[in-house]
Amino acid sequence: MKKSKFYIALPALIITIIALCLIYFVNENSNKTFTNFYGNDMHKIDKIDIINGSNGNIVTITDKKMISDIRNYFSSLEFEKAPDDKKDGWTYSFAVYEGYKNSFNITFMGENDCGINGKKYKITKSNGDTVESLYVTAKNFKK
Repeated sequence: MKKSKFYIALPALIITIIALCLIYFVNENSNKTFTNFYGNDMHKIDKIDIINGSNGNIVTITDKKMISDIRNYFSSLEFEKAPDDKKDGWTYSFAVYEGYKNSFNITFMGENDCGINGKKYKITKSNGDTVESLYVTAKNFKK
């Protein structure tokens, strides 16, 4: 009797492990949106620093309209995991704050590649804006 339970339990365990691995693999390699990475309420963002990778200049944004524009841009993005091909340099980095505490960072390496949480992603969809246009608009914004 004990052997028959073992022969039933073992295949069930193996099937469960395989199913969990498949779910993980599919989830890890499927397209993601910004909300998959940013677990907080995006409407609580109260400050964003944009750092220019070519000269180190920092633009700090606290204006609600500008934050909303950047939030809308981030919300429009879709990502797919990209191979880690060790590119040097980056164009812009965004540091996102809630309650003036850093809650998220995203680094762009050109217009189509970015780094989030130590992993590289390719941007597969956006609303047509560019990170450079967001930086220029923020830099020229007058309060």
